[in-house]
Amino acid sequence: MTIYVNNKPLQTAAADVAALALEMGLPEMTAIAVNNRVLPRAEWGSHTLCEGDRLTVIRVACGG
Repeated sequence: MTIYVNNKPLQTAAADVAALALEMGLPEMTAIAVNNRVLPRAEWGSHTLCEGDRLTVIRVACGG
């Protein structure tokens, strides 16, 4: 299926947000919003991805 991550199309076979995070190799300090709704990490495994979903991935960085 095709989803959009930070406005870029991505082909994935991931069924849920947790699987997608693993597929993308996202670090622990990452926040994900699906269709403009921030998704708590506890819900990543139960939130099924659908064709055309739009995700915003924000990686937290340390420093100043």
